[in-house]
Amino acid sequence: MKYLFYIIIIVIIFNSCSYPVRKGYKKTEYKQISVLDSDFKKVVYRTTVDVYKKHFSGIMVIKKMESDSSYRIVFLSELGMKIFDFEFNNNLSEKFKIHQILEPINKKLLINTLQRDFELFLKIYPQEVNKESYISDKSVIEKIKYNGFFNYYNFNIDSNYVTSITQKTWLFKKLVISNIGFSKSSPDKVKFSHKGIKLTINLSKIP
Repeated sequence: MKYLFYIIIIVIIFNSCSYPVRKGYKKTEYKQISVLDSDFKKVVYRTTVDVYKKHFSGIMVIKKMESDSSYRIVFLSELGMKIFDFEFNNNLSEKFKIHQILEPINKKLLINTLQRDFELFLKIYPQEVNKESYISDKSVIEKIKYNGFFNYYNFNIDSNYVTSITQKTWLFKKLVISNIGFSKSSPDKVKFSHKGIKLTINLSKIP
């Protein structure tokens, strides 16, 4: 039992060491990294969501509201029924608002997970959030510590967009968001892959 305790301590210490440093990156002062361009207004994705034994497909609209810079994410079924309608606003006390959600996914754990996923994707953080940047020859990793998670944004210098986002705790990887291609201010394809929960989200941009 004592040896197990020591092993856990060693693993925690190892994980507390910066992941980019272990990968050969050097600390740097780099420009602000964004998943969506500053001129982003709206994108429409063909979408599939698989959660446990349920499958949903349809269209997801992500829109930046001009009035207050909030984001609205609406997921519609192929028949036009709203599966969920979320609003994210970092400038208000109520940063996350549910306008509508379909009953099968109206579960607190799932809602909290979806909220965390899209906040990670949209990079919604307080201004004073703890962040560091690390650079290698071809990429920059921005590390953000927030709400007990370590979030890593991998930015490819040559292609000039975020290629992946990884969310970790002290011991475990929780979520990987992969971005494939980038055009007209937003990723072309996005995949949310969870570890430890049966939830996968696939987005494919509709031109």
